Parts: sequence; structure tokens; C-alpha cells
Amino acid sequence: MDKLNALLIKKKISTSFIGREVYFYPTLTSTNIAAEGFLGKGASDGTLVICESQTKGRGRSKNFWHSPPGGLWFSLILYIQDKRNFSGITLLASYCIVEVLREKLSLLSYLKWPNDIILNNKKLGGVLAEIKFFQKKRYLILGIGLNVNLKKFHPELENTAISLYQEKKRNLSRVNLLKNILENFEEKYLIFLQKGLKFILPKIKGVSNYLKKEVEIIYQDNILKGIAWDLNPQGALILKLNKNNFKEIYSGERLIIKE
Repeated sequence: MDKLNALLIKKKISTSFIGREVYFYPTLTSTNIAAEGFLGKGASDGTLVICESQTKGRGRSKNFWHSPPGGLWFSLILYIQDKRNFSGITLLASYCIVEVLREKLSLLSYLKWPNDIILNNKKLGGVLAEIKFFQKKRYLILGIGLNVNLKKFHPELENTAISLYQEKKRNLSRVNLLKNILENFEEKYLIFLQKGLKFILPKIKGVSNYLKKEVEIIYQDNILKGIAWDLNPQGALILKLNKNNFKEIYSGERLIIKE
């Protein structure tokens, strides 16, 4: 298995600020939890916290995220002070990953709202964005998990999860994959800060596998049923409930595509 370390990551990545400050750990409870701890220690914008494995990795709604050695488990600290720019960041980051998988690895992956990265109808990865406050300022911690060189999963995950190793039948360089993701994200993130999500929304829609399909969404302890009609300029899902009734949903725990 390829090794990760802070020195190698900094040497490989050609960015201006994303991932220029790196903290690597063999094991963490969660990279998002660790990243939050750096807010009070002068961590720079774009600081990367990465580990080999997580013991309490989290997805949306605090769901457990299986993250043993062999994956990419990392978080970015982003100093976004305009709260309008928090909306859509999850879709932006997810799209950047999908674009890398398609262009660099020739893998036809997709996005599933709000934060899943899908390959062969199974979950390959996910993104978790959390707003945090420190000294009366807002920060965003962007957590990313990607199943890279995992050979197998727990039995309860075998039918729903997939790794790049399982698809490509070989180990991949996680450092190179991380480099491509972070460089792609920085390029688009700088535009996003100026223009919002609208500049890339058509491309996001183009790699979304749920639009115009019948779906169920777990939302605020309720199940909403309808057609995933569109995405609005902020990245909210427009759900068509019936002929003349649409609902914009900015966050949901889970989206299920009805086949």
C-alpha cells in the first residue's frame, strides 16, 4: 500500500493555498474533528488535515463512515466569511472529484445529491461540509472520504459500497489522486467565491444521476416523494411533489432513486 506523509503531499501538490499547510496522522477519530481543533491555532486558509484511518468517521446526520487504511480521508479548513458562499460548496467539491475520476481514471462516476459520489450504482465516496464558529467568525470544514485501495468491505456494506481498487483491479497512488483533486478544487473554488455555483451548475447537472427521476428524500424526519426536477443556482434540489407543487430542499439526510 502506498504511504501518505505530509512532506510527500506538500512536494507533490501544485496549489497556491489549498493543501499548502498539511497535518498528517496515522489515525484520527475524525479529520473534521481534528480540523476544528486547528481553528484556534492559527491554521491558514486551505489547511489540509489527513489521516490513514478514522475510528469515528462521519457522514451526513452523524452516520458512521467506514474508513480503514487505504482510503483518502481528509478535511480542508476554508476561511469563507460570506455566508452566501457556504451554499453549494458540497456539490462543488463532489463535482471536482467526479471530474478527476472521469478525466484521469476514465471512470464514469456520478453525483447523487446531496453529497454522494457514485460508481456502478454503489457509493465510492462522500463530502461533508460543516460550518463552525471561532471568535465570532464563520469557518467551513470540508471533509472528504474516498474509497481508494480498499480490498473489501464489511458484509453489511458489500452491496452498497465500492472502491477504486475493486473497479481498477490494482492499487492507485493516493498522493497523485489527492494532488489532482486538490488542484482541481482550488481552481474552481476561487471562481466559486466570485460567482457562486452558477458558473459550473450545468456541468454538475450533467454528471448527476438522479435528475428527472422518481426519488424519496429523508428530510427532517419525514420522507418526501416526488421527481428530482432540477437544481437551483444555490445547489438546492427542486423536488416536484405533484403537477403544480415544487419544493426547494437545501439539505437532506438521504436521497433514494426509485427504479
